Amino acid sequence: MSATKTLYLTVHLPEDRITAVSLKLTATAGKISAENGTEETEEIVKNAELVTQIQALQAAFEIKTECDEISRRLLRWHWEQKPGSHSLDALLRHIAQRQKESPDYYDRMPDLSGKTSWQQLDTTLCMRVLLDPEKDAARPLDLLGNTEHPAAARRACNAVRTARNEAAHASDRTAAAQAAILFNEAVEALEEGYAGSWLQRFC
Repeated sequence: MSATKTLYLTVHLPEDRITAVSLKLTATAGKISAENGTEETEEIVKNAELVTQIQALQAAFEIKTECDEISRRLLRWHWEQKPGSHSLDALLRHIAQRQKESPDYYDRMPDLSGKTSWQQLDTTLCMRVLLDPEKDAARPLDLLGNTEHPAAARRACNAVRTARNEAAHASDRTAAAQAAILFNEAVEALEEGYAGSWLQRFC
């Protein structure tokens, strides 16, 4: 039996089009069909360039999602290696304290209110904690410094953050392709920085 995958996407068309089109794509046995409840459907499906762009943007979205998941797992792994409490509440209290101590570094952070699970954390928040220089911290944790290869771990975290940001802002095939390149570099950096300790447990 052939697997069927359905995606619901909002496609932002070229500048000469006034409105975006909400498009339902259904892929079965290698064939793509689409519907959006208007007479424009056939025109959209026949536009190979548009379909290719949709696929590229979908890939960029998946890269962003994967980077967020990697970031969550990295932060949780590092958090559980340190002395003291390993709970999410302890992490949120740490972040709140660091926001007071270093407001410039922790500027424009995602809202922490209502965070009740690790799954709600994204790359922006996770990497801000992991890459925190902690120069003005009353109780520095130095999470990356406790690893076997601190410099390589820092490079890996920066690489994941860069790939995620590129994917999150991708608006065309070129940007999506660049996000894919950066994601591959991030994976290589993770392999170098963690030498199997984190990868064997979570990947």
